[in-house]
Amino acid sequence: PFFNSLPVARDELLGGGDARTYSMRFVRVPSLEVVPSEQQYQPLGKRRVRYSSDSFTAVIEFDADGFVTMYEGFLERIA
Repeated sequence: PFFNSLPVARDELLGGGDARTYSMRFVRVPSLEVVPSEQQYQPLGKRRVRYSSDSFTAVIEFDADGFVTMYEGFLERIA
């Protein structure tokens, strides 16, 4: 979830605006194979963003500092 904060903070998506698509790369371990990943972040307001990649979609909530507090269906920060 930390890495979801990077494009959100860089492009100030918590302030609203249009959805943005990013070309990311993942490194698989242990093979070290580099795999491309298209990801979209859509601002929803109230410090929430809809994240989607391939067939996966989730709403992510952020705190005032831009860090993930809730990742729908995955995790919730408790402290």
